[in-house]
Amino acid sequence: MKHINCLVMFSLLMITACREKESFRETPVSRATFEQKDTFTVAFYNTENLFDLNFDGLEYPEYRPGTSNWDQEIQRKKVENIASVISAMGADVVALCEVENTNALRQLKGALERRGQKYPHLATGEGPEKSITCTALLSKYPLRDIKGIPVHLGGTSKTRNILETDIVIRKDRLKLFVNHWPSKKQPESFRIKAAQTLRSRLLELPGKTEYVVLGDFNCDYNEYLTFKTFGHDDTNGKTSINHVLMTVSGGKNPGFILESELAEMKPGTHYDLWLELPESQRMSYVFKGNLQTPDHILLPAALYDSTGISYLDNSFGAFTWEGRLLKGGKPFRWQNRWKKKLKLHTGEGYSDHLPLFARFVKGPFSFDSSRSEVIPQNISQSAECDEGGFEQSTEGWICSNSGVYILRDTAGVAGGKYSLRISGDAREKNSSASKAVLVKSGDKDLLNLKVRGSGKISFRTRPAGGAWTYYNFPNGLKPSKSASYSEINLKNWKELSLETGSQNGEIELEVRVGKGAPFCLWVDDVRW
Repeated sequence: MKHINCLVMFSLLMITACREKESFRETPVSRATFEQKDTFTVAFYNTENLFDLNFDGLEYPEYRPGTSNWDQEIQRKKVENIASVISAMGADVVALCEVENTNALRQLKGALERRGQKYPHLATGEGPEKSITCTALLSKYPLRDIKGIPVHLGGTSKTRNILETDIVIRKDRLKLFVNHWPSKKQPESFRIKAAQTLRSRLLELPGKTEYVVLGDFNCDYNEYLTFKTFGHDDTNGKTSINHVLMTVSGGKNPGFILESELAEMKPGTHYDLWLELPESQRMSYVFKGNLQTPDHILLPAALYDSTGISYLDNSFGAFTWEGRLLKGGKPFRWQNRWKKKLKLHTGEGYSDHLPLFARFVKGPFSFDSSRSEVIPQNISQSAECDEGGFEQSTEGWICSNSGVYILRDTAGVAGGKYSLRISGDAREKNSSASKAVLVKSGDKDLLNLKVRGSGKISFRTRPAGGAWTYYNFPNGLKPSKSASYSEINLKNWKELSLETGSQNGEIELEVRVGKGAPFCLWVDDVRW
């Protein structure tokens, strides 16, 4: 595409970027696909704290009867709201997490029956030692061999059990593993232990066992590219979902495992269904403006062969109920308000996560020839900043605040196919817009990048644990001790060289914006 030559075009592109999250919808799946015989749908939904009215001693304060307004009417609304979502999806099997216990699950089951949706079979991952919430399952098909797999985090620490069960579909069985791993209040090592527990069990299964791994893993499909920037890396670059469950290949330049590669991979390798969707639709949760994918459906090679049950290609999606489950571009979560120091429920909203769904068929797997592969095979280790472009993903860059949008863009790139676009509305105060952690090696002390765009922009860098150095446009981007936020309007690419010192290791790079002006900045060709 031609370079953008006027401020009006900058503004229009920025407005478009800011609205992209608002237009998020389910992935379109043809009616013919859903009318195939012998198909069934499996879904997963984090219900955001589906509690009953009994006091067991482990509840969060706002879910203790008599402490907040968690009374019969409010609790009924919560159950009914979640039931309305599941009923609208119409899935045959629904895996759940953040369900308090079997009693809460039975109440949800009853609400669904009143809506004409019967799930006669249920299971929970509750164990002898109770957790605040548990994993659970509702099914229209019989369940067999139900068990909870304990996850030990070290010492006496535990997290929610992994629920394992078989769903029986005529003469076939499909094994499900429902997960809810430790939250990102904890470092990656906690989720590694959950992943290792699951992997050990998977490797015990007979060869070609047909199973689905699903749940809230509290890590993104591209976790290995972003978790360093988020500050979760205490495992020397190893991630639970990408490396332990093997959704990426090994080696110096790892890449996402594709459907077509599964048959050649060793046991324990998985395909993450998020890769079927365009990047802009990969979202079930939003954190500080970042589209995140903590919820997953992972599939092994056994669901891509010619026998038994198979995945129905390109049937995966995040369910928004035609936009009803979104508010302001984010999942329309269960609403609370504060009254003095008391957290009260309003009775509105659903969950802070979107449900996921995928369809399966009794019969051989068939590739959907109507689409091409979304993700190229090889992904460069851009965290090492050795390729310079954004050819595979946003590669470690994250939003620092809500209202900031980061997407790859094909408009007027400096080189290659993609640049990175960072945009947002005017801020009320000077703040960080986005950041990345880059791993430096060698003796070069200059970080080079190309930028164009408009807004009140400043850059800053620092080595791990060091002091910030600022770079401002008025003084020729010379090192400074503070930001000045002068307004720029760069219609053509400008190359910047930022000093980082000769010390090897991690370098933080941050784009900051001044208050009172919208911004839209393109970044490309980042290299030492």
